[in-house]
Amino acid sequence: MIQTVYLTKDAFTSVVSDLIEIEEGINQINDFFPTQYKEADEIKQVLREYISQINDILRSIFVSETAGNDFPYVIIGSEVVIEDVTSLKTCRYKLVSPFQKKVKYGDEVSFLSPLGKALLLKQVDDNFFVKAPGGEFQYRVLSVKITTRA
Repeated sequence: MIQTVYLTKDAFTSVVSDLIEIEEGINQINDFFPTQYKEADEIKQVLREYISQINDILRSIFVSETAGNDFPYVIIGSEVVIEDVTSLKTCRYKLVSPFQKKVKYGDEVSFLSPLGKALLLKQVDDNFFVKAPGGEFQYRVLSVKITTRA
């Protein structure tokens, strides 16, 4: 069951804008994987499911100017704090779309990256694994907030 979510108007607008960006960009996925059609097709399917789930979540959002913008799921455009389960080190990231026009570097992670794919739709307190070139890492989601577009 989807829980009720309270967001400010600006945060709600950001969620909708990010969703529209994904809907409009889904057919551009092949540009990121020009020789790996199978992987592109898998990501398109993940995005179709993501779009469906976000549309369901949108029905449970109420706009309130006093909202803290906490969100129950890691979504594109959200800021997430994760903890490395082994070292207990925490990191803060913003999950972004590769279609985003203005990209900062450093604290942003694309949903196409190993970490980004693993984070998508995780909930607070979820543990998850990331397979990366440096090995396999285990993380826990500490918090998720919707940030507004600058």
